[in-house]
Amino acid sequence: MQRFGNIPITGALDEATLELLKRKRCIFPDITSNISANHISRTKRYKLTGLKWKKNDLTWGVKNYTKKMSTRRQFEIFARSFALWSEPTTLNIRYESNPARVDILIGFYRGAHGCSKNFVFDDKEDIVGHAYFPGEGLGGDVHLDDDEDWVDRDEEAINDKIQLFGTFLHEVGHSLGLAHTPVSGAIMYPYYFAIPENFQLPYDDKLGIRALYGVRTANMPRPWMPPHMPTWWTKSPTTTQSVRPKRLPDLCFTSFDAVVEIRSEIYFFKGKEPVVIHYFFYSLPKKIEHIDAVYMRPNGKELVFFTGANYLIYNIEDDSKPVHPRPLTSLGFASNVDKIDAAMIWGYNEKTFFFKGSQYWRFDEKSMRVEADYPRDMAFWKGLPTNIDAAFTWSRNGLLIRRFNC
Repeated sequence: MQRFGNIPITGALDEATLELLKRKRCIFPDITSNISANHISRTKRYKLTGLKWKKNDLTWGVKNYTKKMSTRRQFEIFARSFALWSEPTTLNIRYESNPARVDILIGFYRGAHGCSKNFVFDDKEDIVGHAYFPGEGLGGDVHLDDDEDWVDRDEEAINDKIQLFGTFLHEVGHSLGLAHTPVSGAIMYPYYFAIPENFQLPYDDKLGIRALYGVRTANMPRPWMPPHMPTWWTKSPTTTQSVRPKRLPDLCFTSFDAVVEIRSEIYFFKGKEPVVIHYFFYSLPKKIEHIDAVYMRPNGKELVFFTGANYLIYNIEDDSKPVHPRPLTSLGFASNVDKIDAAMIWGYNEKTFFFKGSQYWRFDEKSMRVEADYPRDMAFWKGLPTNIDAAFTWSRNGLLIRRFNC
């Protein structure tokens, strides 16, 4: 333990060793069955388990997410972690939406969760996660302790809160065949530490993963990596708490271009603020600077964005493919319809409705065309104003918004 903790090897339970025992760590032992103690004592560098994937094209998926962070952010952390391990090597690790087809399955669990008794989680004590080495069945899978207080950024990882990025990146190293290293600062160091958003694999980790899967050459495409998330929060000069910058609008006293619910989270659009659109929806063309309307199709997988006289269909489960604009006329709109103000699915009849000015349309999701005898006058919606700013479906009920005030 002293050797892998990178503290003086005294063989005694001294103060440095006691401090090391207090730190959270990976559940895996530091010496695996196929690594000799003699080999470890002679070197101070990365360790291999003797196991590796027999293929370079791998898939990953998610069985369940923790409720302590947004699912979108968790997905980004997972994707970025796999990209960081792939970048120095010949590995190509892509996302697969069907958990039954993946090589590496990610999940959050509590206590004894069907694994070996050696892998039981201990509430909020020492163990934060574990992963299986490459192989069939559970091989490669990553299990994380759902009792931990998971947070996003390294500066939030205080008072026993655990940063997901640093923990998960470490466990993926095990999934790919790396053991613990005694090199402090390497991601495969067994004791937990938080890492910054712009973290890059240290030299020791790169050496280890390249020893298993070779070196990525200049003519090989780089693995897909999500862009850095925007920094909404800045440190206060006097406290450890964070505050939003002034540029974030007051949600109660402003207007919005579009609103949509995506898996229990509400997204507001206003020009390119408060978040640059492409940070969340990577495959949208970069030239798009505003969204007029958006809604989630009944399949729960596709968003339909409207911008000017065009629309785009965006698959939230596979955003690696480029998305191209299509004209509104291909949906059956007249050529003089130059934009859509709002769109929603009305829970009353599960029909899709589009709004513009004093008119509205009903849309057939199967034929992907507006229905006959439309547009119609907004007077049908008694008591509702014209010139709707936005609309979205909430708990099977449609909400039309002209001006958003709390």
